[in-house]
Amino acid sequence: RLIISLIIFLLGYSITQLKIYSLNKGRGNYILANYYKEKGMLQQAIKEYKEVIKKEPDYAVAYNDLGSLYFKLNKKEEALKYWLKAINKDKYLVESYNNIGTYFAYKGDFKRAKDYFLKALKYRENYGKALLNLAMLYYYEENYEKSINYLKRLIIYNDKDFNKLIPKIFYNLNDNTYLINLKAELLKVENKDSKLLKKTLYYIDLVLKYNKEKEKNE
Repeated sequence: RLIISLIIFLLGYSITQLKIYSLNKGRGNYILANYYKEKGMLQQAIKEYKEVIKKEPDYAVAYNDLGSLYFKLNKKEEALKYWLKAINKDKYLVESYNNIGTYFAYKGDFKRAKDYFLKALKYRENYGKALLNLAMLYYYEENYEKSINYLKRLIIYNDKDFNKLIPKIFYNLNDNTYLINLKAELLKVENKDSKLLKKTLYYIDLVLKYNKEKEKNE
């Protein structure tokens, strides 16, 4: 919220000025949409994103962001419609491929989900969110070798999204064999001074210790 407000402040626009500016310029509507989204005013945000699309029909990011809002509102079919439009406008928009993959994963269609995550990686080889989603899908399918490879890539390329999610991820990984194998692979990584690597190894040890204590008490 602070970032969006700061952008508006730095640009020297008030909300009223942005509304005037947006009469002819879709980007003004886009700034307003993001502002309303950060404020939790989702219906107003949707209205502004649609104005962006009306004025700038080839602005792919607006389709993607509108789809994400609909997904958040549990209107998943509507979300998919806009994400598909986004990649039709810009075939390199990896965020939309990842979002479509998330849609199919939610539906239980893991094959199509993986296809879209891989398409995201085709256009951005080390796109963190797609790597993480593939790692989790393969984990749930108990294909641990592939899952570990994708997690390892995340750590090697020091992905910021993964860094934020490490505690949540590892508290949901309760297979000791998987964790032990993952640790063994990570210990082969050349950059031993990586803070992300150290943090990941710390949480692996923490979960292994927790699982061991849990087994003792059962």
